[in-house]
Amino acid sequence: KQKGMKRLLCALFFLPFTMMGCSSDEPAEVSEEEVASAITFEVTTNEAQTRTEAVNNSTFATSGRKFRIWAWMTDTENPSAATVPMQSDFNSNPMSGIDVSYNNGKWTMDPEYGTPYWPRPKYRMDCYAVYPATVPFSSETKTIDYSSTAVSGGEDVMFATFTGQRADRTTPPGSVTLSFNHIFSQVQFTAASSLDVTISEISICNICSNGIFNIGAIGSTPAWGSVNSPKEYPLTLKSQPISLNSTQQPLNDASGMLMLIPQTRTAWNTSNSITNNDSDAKGAYLRVRCTIKSGSVTYINNQDIYSPIEIAWEPGKNYTYTLNFGSGYDANGNKTQMDIILSTTVSDWQDGASENSSVINI
Repeated sequence: KQKGMKRLLCALFFLPFTMMGCSSDEPAEVSEEEVASAITFEVTTNEAQTRTEAVNNSTFATSGRKFRIWAWMTDTENPSAATVPMQSDFNSNPMSGIDVSYNNGKWTMDPEYGTPYWPRPKYRMDCYAVYPATVPFSSETKTIDYSSTAVSGGEDVMFATFTGQRADRTTPPGSVTLSFNHIFSQVQFTAASSLDVTISEISICNICSNGIFNIGAIGSTPAWGSVNSPKEYPLTLKSQPISLNSTQQPLNDASGMLMLIPQTRTAWNTSNSITNNDSDAKGAYLRVRCTIKSGSVTYINNQDIYSPIEIAWEPGKNYTYTLNFGSGYDANGNKTQMDIILSTTVSDWQDGASENSSVINI
């Protein structure tokens, strides 16, 4: 009698998936082994720095951190059948924009949603996840709209996808592994000089601030599109002001790195004047407010100097711009008395391995 009651409870427990996933020749009962097939999450991310904190495999799993997930089921035995949203155990809520939080040493779904279970073996499960949970993801177009104010400037935004299918009804299906990837480029600055140089401000200008990140179908290559709205991005200096010496030093601390949309921008054409740091410069450039001295001679006294910069950024790359003073141009494109030598180093966030570098002599 107890065994019969237990089978009845198990069948009720899996009622939503029985309704969606059973064909006429499949047994109505759900085995005890299948009851143990609740979905669990294994979450990883490439190492990265955000403007507010370091995010890597260890620190991503922090109490209270959350991402948002969507999941669908596809009947692999009937390709013409419509793809349907995954559902939870009792309430049949679709797994559409559900928060997954890290608490008590594990990732769990919002308790109001219920416990998700793997569908029957003939169904393939496809998942999309975005971090942070506030990111405006479209489940219809599989895109992230970064022109939305729901995304705070400079925040590390990531996505993950997963596709999987159970081998059979009794083999444990394992965890849903979500490997998060960064959608932005990371930008930072270092500087050195044999002269007496102090920097009070530095900005990278005429950089596009809006765009649509298309994740696309699972297995396809994600890409940015509709990149527009150029603006100036000031760097948060590690101290105010910064005094340079002959040893290279970072101008920002770890929390001051810029997270910017990957894009290609031509360098500022110095035949075009910069007026109020607007986009009329028709190219990207650095604005550096500094004082440059040598002994009793002052070359630049708390003034802005500018340096053209050519940009070809990719997602998940770190771009370190090194300034050797130097000087540059004034707002009218006229050479100032000193020279800036600007070099660029590119590396992956994941392992920090340098890929290439270029030097621009101004």
